[in-house]
Amino acid sequence: MTNYYNILGLESDADISEIKTNYRKLSKKFHPDLNPNDDFFGKMFLQIQEAYEVLSDEETRRRYDKKLKTNYSPYSNKPTHQPMNDYMPVIENFSVDKDSVARLEEFTVTWKVKNADFIQIRPLGIFKEEGFEKFKFSKLKGRSVNLVLIATNTDTGLSVRKHIEIYNKRWRPRISENENIMDAIILILRILMIAIVVIFILMMIFMGVRVVEPVQP
Repeated sequence: MTNYYNILGLESDADISEIKTNYRKLSKKFHPDLNPNDDFFGKMFLQIQEAYEVLSDEETRRRYDKKLKTNYSPYSNKPTHQPMNDYMPVIENFSVDKDSVARLEEFTVTWKVKNADFIQIRPLGIFKEEGFEKFKFSKLKGRSVNLVLIATNTDTGLSVRKHIEIYNKRWRPRISENENIMDAIILILRILMIAIVVIFILMMIFMGVRVVEPVQP
């Protein structure tokens, strides 16, 4: 059974606005007019249309969700004439050519999967079963970015995923986020406070400052 949520890159509890947003984005990306000589894009476009028609209608979606839950239940009947390994997607390769990048710096992602007809690399997009492409981040914040390859067999609902972490070359921790720096600053402040007290006491001693109690009338 085809998992329409996976096709649109959605969780099963997605609301109608999320469904419409992802549908518009994906249908534009995979429109056959933009990719006339590629059967993959034509097939994906038809799946996207079918998924939207089912999930955008409340009653149709309710019946689909019920059937989907039954189909993927561990207690549901599964074909016994074929090993489960034949249905399980396999990620044979998922790699990048750089461990760290800066904003707008190109890097190449290579992937290869089998037993899957829906391949998504978050946050980069949806792709064929095998390939390599160059990418670059227009925005890059934080210490690193996680690339997640999700390979799904939409007929069975089985999926596997793999993560790759790419570090931000320009990232520097804030002072408040660096425990070693904060510990050093606190230690320096304590030393300064002690030094000020000691200097004050020494000044009182060498300058002969006396503390005199006021005379009572």
